[in-house]
Amino acid sequence: MKKRTNPQQIIKPHHWQWKLHYQLAKFANELDRLPDAAQAIRARPRSVPADLLPMVF
Repeated sequence: MKKRTNPQQIIKPHHWQWKLHYQLAKFANELDRLPDAAQAIRARPRSVPADLLPMVF
């Protein structure tokens, strides 16, 4: 026999499921945000010293 459930009853998610969704949302927000000034300066491409470049003919 099937157990009847009330359609208006809200089933609480398990703690691990809630934690997983929380971590996924936090990760998605981190990907979506713009980098701050210090992080943008660190990620800026820099030129290589001439000694490290190969000689071009």
